[in-house]
Amino acid sequence: MADLKISVTHANPADVVTELLVFQVFEGDTQLSGQLAKVNERMRGMVKRILDNRDFSGRKDEILPIYPPEDAIKAERILLVGIGKREEYTLERL
Repeated sequence: MADLKISVTHANPADVVTELLVFQVFEGDTQLSGQLAKVNERMRGMVKRILDNRDFSGRKDEILPIYPPEDAIKAERILLVGIGKREEYTLERL
């Protein structure tokens, strides 16, 4: 089994060479902001379409792997992780 390496960095996520980028999404959010909005732009709106079509709702513990279009971002894939309702978000849930 390969060693698991986790790192946290401050960079444009679309330019990070990695096997997986993980983004938290609140339940019901359809407006993108921050780093996920940057990745969505480079992925030609793919994440926004997923949220608009309700293929992913952001419910707590819901996950959705996405394989970006070739050459859109440097990561091999991204993972949307639902963290539930914004008003129920706690440090423990993070």
